[in-house]
Amino acid sequence: MSRAAVDDPFRFTSPSRYVARLFRARIGITKSGVKLIDRFVSRELLVNLFFAIFVLSLVLVVGNIFRKLLPLLVNHDVPVEFLITFIAYVLPFSLIFTIPWGLLTAILLVFGRLSADNELVALRSNGVSVPRVCVSLGVIALACTAICLWLNV
Repeated sequence: MSRAAVDDPFRFTSPSRYVARLFRARIGITKSGVKLIDRFVSRELLVNLFFAIFVLSLVLVVGNIFRKLLPLLVNHDVPVEFLITFIAYVLPFSLIFTIPWGLLTAILLVFGRLSADNELVALRSNGVSVPRVCVSLGVIALACTAICLWLNV
């Protein structure tokens, strides 16, 4: 038996499965059924989104703490439980603003980097349209919209 026959991952499959695997590999679908570009854009968007939400929420919550609790912290001995309770009450209100801001920031960072690295040009030259690249963005934006709607109601 030759070395090539042993290394062939399609060796023990039927011809129909072989053709299906070649087709999935040709159009870029992985084992999970999601295209590679969707996974890449989604991962980049989610990482930037969570980082932006964390930073913006931290700024808003700390700003509210210093604005409303600074006189209490300076003049009186405030317990830590009161501070944690205040943060728990302010955080959902700040998320109403930071989720859309974070999503906008994440979109600008991800697509700006894709454009700066000429990856959008490479995708366009391979026949992938910009709306097709934005499919995962739409799913993430709908999820963020649902979370903000739930927080507002």
